[in-house]
Amino acid sequence: MQIHSHNYRVPEPFQNKIVVLIGSSVSAVDISREIASITNEVHIASWSNSNEESETLPRYDNVWLRPMIESANEDRTISFPHGFKISADIFLRCTGYPNASKRGSPFDLWSLAPWLSFVGLPWKIAPFPWFELQCEWIAGILSGRISLP
Repeated sequence: MQIHSHNYRVPEPFQNKIVVLIGSSVSAVDISREIASITNEVHIASWSNSNEESETLPRYDNVWLRPMIESANEDRTISFPHGFKISADIFLRCTGYPNASKRGSPFDLWSLAPWLSFVGLPWKIAPFPWFELQCEWIAGILSGRISLP
């Protein structure tokens, strides 16, 4: 079974399963911690997990941080670098918003949810005047004062 994190709701479908999460950002870590208590194993595959040895997520003995998958076979066997293989029951993709990549642009999100806005998402700084400008721009769009291209 394959699922995207966008469609994840409750941990029960993962009970007693071997799960491979693809991606290592916030949604992957949050979901892995939530399902860890009921799954047999959780393997978080990511480009950022490039260590020679795979390690467990702190405080969890059944959640492993793995390098990105090398290959996947029809029989659900997954091969990781360094010769490690597992047979996965569920693939959970935590790879960002699913429809944006299908349609080719994150701006397509506007057509799916024009009322959805993200304010104040800086990477390393908190420029509060910039947040205020973003809010004013969003309010102008939502009120119809400003139209999108």
